[in-house]
Amino acid sequence: MMADAIPSQRGVRLVALTPSRLEQSLGEALRAAASISGISLVYSSALGGGAPAMEGGTPAMEDDALMVCADVGGLETQATLRMAAVLSEPERASRWIAQSHGCTDWHGLVFASRSFAHALDAARQRQAPVFRDIDFRADPEATLWRLLRFLDIDPGAGSFDSHVRAFGEAVRGLVRDDALAGAGESIFDRALSIYGTPIPGVTPSAWWDRGLFRWGDCREETCPPVIDVTGLPRCIVFGPYVSLPAGAWRADVEFELCEQAARRSYFLDFGSDQGFSQVAVGPLQAGRNVVSVEHHFEAAAAAWVRVVVARAAFHGEMRFHGATITCLDPAPVWSVCQAPAPSTIACPTD
Repeated sequence: MMADAIPSQRGVRLVALTPSRLEQSLGEALRAAASISGISLVYSSALGGGAPAMEGGTPAMEDDALMVCADVGGLETQATLRMAAVLSEPERASRWIAQSHGCTDWHGLVFASRSFAHALDAARQRQAPVFRDIDFRADPEATLWRLLRFLDIDPGAGSFDSHVRAFGEAVRGLVRDDALAGAGESIFDRALSIYGTPIPGVTPSAWWDRGLFRWGDCREETCPPVIDVTGLPRCIVFGPYVSLPAGAWRADVEFELCEQAARRSYFLDFGSDQGFSQVAVGPLQAGRNVVSVEHHFEAAAAAWVRVVVARAAFHGEMRFHGATITCLDPAPVWSVCQAPAPSTIACPTD
């Protein structure tokens, strides 16, 4: 259980706010709370590689400041006074980024997973609480107050009341809109399912569908339903560069082989550009095959699976389906770093 905030401490607070429709209204509420409390605020909604560019500049440690980042990037090791993560609903994250940033769904998925993975790695390193979109949707006002109390930000109930009401109304509006929309699940949603609300006794896993992978023979194209393995040794499938937090993971790679392709030799790789694990397989059985590869990620990274033809092949076809990604850690960080309960950090009452 997280300790109560210590009053009157100065320093930098860090909020990892993963992209979502909640981002704007929560960002405005945090900006107002910081302003009323006399705390400087630096903000970045930037996504992509490297440390985020901060609106307002990066504060010094002696400053009394609040940093809000969509992508923590290289800031997770900064010796901040307090840090909290706010995770959006994964089934909406990639679509929201694609719509709001004008990018493809695949790029939205890559950016969303990076934000999630870095936020959770930072929470693990700092023993920080994780607030979730579902917490705000259930009780937006109380959850906002709990977040502020943990960050040791006290704008005062009277002067901040209008901002709290506006935030609550905005969140309830989002809930109504989402209920009316009723969008179906996509391959991009399923790829982020490891970041959903933890379910006791259920191991976090995700499905990386063929549609997220690239074709080695034409690297800009999506992996086709049928791949001709004929040719020199080469990578025939790779992707999807979805970020995973630090820890042990397993990829169960699924594909079908014709009788000729089943006689060939293959390498299956799982990891990132920082390092990967490899298994050699073949000959295999004709028909459906599932091959498992385990890898330990030292830090959050854009993860990929590769299928490589190990030796020259004269004939054969593969039907690649995708991979199930499963966390092997007995207690993954996002199932244990819960936000402080209302009884731990008191909220103002009417």
